[in-house]
Amino acid sequence: MEETKRAIADELLREHEVERGIVRQLELLVEEGGLVGQESEWGRRMCDELSAFRRHLQRHFALEEEGGFMLEVVARMPQASEQVEKLRQEHGETLKVIDELIHDSSLLAYGTSLSLAELRNRILEVFSTIRRHEAEENELIQQIFYQEVSVAD
Repeated sequence: MEETKRAIADELLREHEVERGIVRQLELLVEEGGLVGQESEWGRRMCDELSAFRRHLQRHFALEEEGGFMLEVVARMPQASEQVEKLRQEHGETLKVIDELIHDSSLLAYGTSLSLAELRNRILEVFSTIRRHEAEENELIQQIFYQEVSVAD
């Protein structure tokens, strides 16, 4: 049983690494940033890439919530229950913000007048939020699944 929980923790850490790679690629696309006359194409690409990233995040969040990670953290460290609840709520909030960014990217793709600079800043802001969120989860994973095992050994 303990090995299964450790395997889930290992999987979550790998997933966080994958997410960091996806975010780095998306940041490069943001930096390209829709040169004059190419805003529509950039909006299309960003819409597609954000949609794929959203699907990835949704699966990842489900693994954390339904896969038992969050329950296990609270069971082993009850004092973290408020932090775990905050992280769980951030899942839904993050997906909502990404939905808004997808929508706005699609507007740009279809030629709607939109502040490209503002959209780029909002996209970078959500990436910053995701990094902070994943760092908090990684810290919990380390505390619960790795330090506890080291002490027990």
